[in-house]
Parts: sequence; structure tokens; C-alpha cells
Amino acid sequence: MKKRLFYTTALYSAVFFYCNIVISQSGRIEYKNNATIGSYFNKIKEKSELEFKKYEALAIYERDVKRKIRYELKFNQNCSLFQPIINGSADKEVKIGIQAEGIYYKDSISNTCFIDRRFENFEIQLLAVDWTISNEEKNILGYKCIKAIGFKKTKKNDKETKKKIEAWYTKDIKLEYGPLGFGDLPGIILQLDYGSYHLLATSVEIGEDIEIKKPKIKSKKITEFEFSKIMKTRNK
Repeated sequence: MKKRLFYTTALYSAVFFYCNIVISQSGRIEYKNNATIGSYFNKIKEKSELEFKKYEALAIYERDVKRKIRYELKFNQNCSLFQPIINGSADKEVKIGIQAEGIYYKDSISNTCFIDRRFENFEIQLLAVDWTISNEEKNILGYKCIKAIGFKKTKKNDKETKKKIEAWYTKDIKLEYGPLGFGDLPGIILQLDYGSYHLLATSVEIGEDIEIKKPKIKSKKITEFEFSKIMKTRNK
């Protein structure tokens, strides 16, 4: 009788634990960024090593600041919010870097990014990603993750091109969210490589339902193509 009670209790505990992970589908993920040199500086380097030498110190400085920034993805059944973590003890350079990172809000209907650059707010309709799911798997923080390769349409010299994204997602959290507004995969993204961003989850917390509010920002509504063009112009 005691053995039967023990096994029954263990079974209920396992079911409760599984439901808490799979059914609650609410929590918080923290990421670090193993950033590389940004695309603007890489393009200079591709054209001329000599010209790049003039900007190399700035490129490395920007990369190192990004490596210090931590990010969080809060999510529930209805929406997600990805943003840098504001830490009061962060140095001045990191705080300035955080101001340029932006906030990415996504719900089950829209695919919108809210971002603040150069003291100007934008509401950007993100472009869809064409994903291909591979057979590669690996473990991240105890979660079995599957590799997916995606391509996002962009423009270069007024010609349409495709930019590659590599993501590792887990089916253990069955929500289609991830960093930088990416998602639309059969699980949440724990690792994302896109441009100079190399984001890797450092902690996952699954718990009670988290309330997430859409950012209230007075902003210009533009497409991702338009936003990219604005940023390129300002970098010059």
C-alpha cells in the first residue's frame, strides 16, 4: 500500500512538473551577447584594410560595449517583450549602448518592433523570415534545442538581398518567440546568430503568468526596409 502511494505521488509530481513547463508557457529568459564587429565596419574592411584601420579602434569599442549588455525576453501565451536589462551598476558606456538597443514587442497577431535611435522613435513592421528546420540538435541549459536556418529579405544598394539567421529553439516551451523580434518557429529561441548579434540564453525561468504591456511610444510607423535605409544614411 505504501509503495503504491509512493509511486502514485511520484507520478502526480512528474505530471505537475511537466505541466508547469509545457502548459504554463510563461516566464523569462536572460541572454548574453557574444557580439562581433558590426556590418557597417565589416563593409569598410571588405573594401579596404587600410581604410578600416582608421575605424578599427571604434569598431572594437562598439563590439566590446555590446558584449557587456545583457538582455531579457519576457513571455506569456499572448505576447513577448525583448529588451536590454537596465542595471544601475552598469558603466556609462554600457548605459549609452543600451539606449540604442530598442524594445521588441510581439503578440500573436502583429510582428512589430519598437525602437529608439538617435532620440527618435520608430514602430517597425518586421519582415517575415523563411525558416528551414535542420536535423541538428544540442543542449542549452538542459533544454533539447533544434537548429533552424532562416533568411530575411533586405536591400543593398537598392537591390533586394537575403540576410541569414541561425536559431536554436526548444519545443519544451511551445511559444513562437525569440530575441530581436524573431520567432515563428515551433518553440522558443534560446540561441540566435544574426549579423553582429550572437545571443545565448544564460538562464530560463518558468513560472506564474507574467503581465506584458505593449509599449506606449509615439512613433513613426515605417517598414523594415525604410528603417534600414534611415540607419545606413545616418551611419554615413
